[in-house]
Amino acid sequence: MAFYYADTIKRSLTLVVIVLSFAIFIWDINVSLGVATGVLYVAPVFIGIWSRQRWMVFIIAAACSILTIIGYFLSPEGGIPWMSVANRILSLMAIWFTAGLAYVNQRMEREKQILSLFPEENPNPVLRVRSDGRILYANPASGPMLNSLECHVGGYLQGDCLSKIRQASESGSPIEFEYKVKANTYSVQVSPATNEAALFIYAVDITERKRAEEEASLAVRIFRHMKEAVMVTDGAGTIKYVNPAFTWITGYTAEEAIGKGSRLMKSGRHGPEFYKAMWDTINERGEWSGEIWNRRKNGEVYPQRLTITSISSPAGLATQYAAIFFDITDLKKQEQEANYHAYHDSLTGLPNRTLFVDRLKLALSRARRNSSMLAIMFMDMDGFKRVNDGYGHATGDLLLKGVAMRLVGCLRESDTVARFGGDEFTILLEDIKDMGEVSRLAEKIICNLSETYLHEGQPLMITPSLGVAIYPASADGEYELLKKADSALYAAKRSGKRCFKLYSARMDRQGR
Repeated sequence: MAFYYADTIKRSLTLVVIVLSFAIFIWDINVSLGVATGVLYVAPVFIGIWSRQRWMVFIIAAACSILTIIGYFLSPEGGIPWMSVANRILSLMAIWFTAGLAYVNQRMEREKQILSLFPEENPNPVLRVRSDGRILYANPASGPMLNSLECHVGGYLQGDCLSKIRQASESGSPIEFEYKVKANTYSVQVSPATNEAALFIYAVDITERKRAEEEASLAVRIFRHMKEAVMVTDGAGTIKYVNPAFTWITGYTAEEAIGKGSRLMKSGRHGPEFYKAMWDTINERGEWSGEIWNRRKNGEVYPQRLTITSISSPAGLATQYAAIFFDITDLKKQEQEANYHAYHDSLTGLPNRTLFVDRLKLALSRARRNSSMLAIMFMDMDGFKRVNDGYGHATGDLLLKGVAMRLVGCLRESDTVARFGGDEFTILLEDIKDMGEVSRLAEKIICNLSETYLHEGQPLMITPSLGVAIYPASADGEYELLKKADSALYAAKRSGKRCFKLYSARMDRQGR
């Protein structure tokens, strides 16, 4: 308030001095011209316009006043025309300079008022510049930006910022642009000042926002090019986003999926307990990962590897769920093939030794539990080596395939036949009633496998020999049964081949 009254008094004194000086000059009233002009020298002090930037104007105004006073006292009484003219001219100059100083002071005061409107506490940079880029004002928050630009108040802005300043000055309209200053990025608005030959620059540091936008953009690009499907739902399970891989895997386009519930792809293969366990894990740990069966748009049910992650708000509430999955149909097929080859003979497709022993263990458990009998047959082909050596391994392989087919044809679906290697085969018979059943099957196998094989029109003759061991009569464990059946096989070969023998204890004493 005090500043306001002082400013009013200064302006009033300035106006009085100027009016009085003009009156003296025009009407030459009977007042000491020197004293009146001297007041013009004192006026700048009253209005407080002294500043280092305007010292030359002040000196000229003072000199004019002093010369006017000297001229007045040196003039003879009555005045000399040329001295009168000089006095009036000098007086006019003093008036003009004083008026100029008053105008400058008024302009400075107006600039101070304008600058006082700038929020010094504003956390964002605020500048006032001329159209040539010179900085007239900068608030404290502008410091880091100006330091990066290696600029200061009184200096000049350059580059793209200067071109935008000129463009805004010429068009008279605000211009917004992004301005990168070393490691930082600013959102800048250049606005022409109303009734002022200057412009305001408002800047906001958007470095973090740009970094976040770039990270989000990178994430979107990654999602779009991922081979894994990405699906984002809200807390209620409504689909909000899917990537192209989602469409490729499920058959549903983004338009068909977004807005629908995630149950859209439910296969029906899993019961309520499966989903309850899954969501219990998500709620407890924030993530679940595992295999699940889902349904494509065309109705095909397929296996997928799925990971669901919950996205929580600062309050800890799950607001979104991100699901990443991929089709593992081919992987399952590969696993099945690998598993098949691990447990099956590659030539005949029959179970191999590993699978046969596993099935024998299970069969023995059932037999013990049910107090039933089972039989093991160990078989090899008499004369196979002669055919294999005489006609080649390719012919021998074809012959083994034929033997496997005939052997499977002799058995029940519940029985197991396996190839142990070479021309050795094993047979597992479960739930046998008596030895007569075993004997009949053995004779059937010998009869069928002894029939002539034709290869390229040539007859090939091989015959089987079989050894039989019975649980529990012969042995109790799987390896003991196999060993007893092997002993019985060699007893059959010693007795003339093309026959079968049931294991007996004396066969162990005879050996091979």
